[in-house]
Amino acid sequence: MDGVFSLNVLEHIEDDAAALREISRVLRAGASLMIYVPALPSLFTAMDEKVGHVRRYRRQELRRKLEAAGFRVTNIRHVDLLGVPATLAYRIVGSRSGDLNRAAVTAYDRLVFPLSRLLDRSLGGVIGKNLLARAVKS
Repeated sequence: MDGVFSLNVLEHIEDDAAALREISRVLRAGASLMIYVPALPSLFTAMDEKVGHVRRYRRQELRRKLEAAGFRVTNIRHVDLLGVPATLAYRIVGSRSGDLNRAAVTAYDRLVFPLSRLLDRSLGGVIGKNLLARAVKS
């Protein structure tokens, strides 16, 4: 394969290291992997459990797993800076069953997320509720 894009998948897989090795196996040398996963284990909530997340990632943890699977990480950064306080607020006052308020999610997506993207760009992805990584098969 010439490339793989994984959007909110790896966090559902118990043996994520094996999944990354399999992705590496099917990619040709020099091919790219773009991967998007939830970040910051401290943000793990009932919603994560409800949707089947096994984990949230730390930047260095994801880098180590990618490198161990045969990738050279070319970029890894946090995204959705404003998602951090939003998720913390959800941990404090949100549903213990993991349910989401549809109106609150819609408002966040329409009003807050565009501002969060601007902040991500201007601050260079120093913190955020997700990680976006690009890696190349060695």
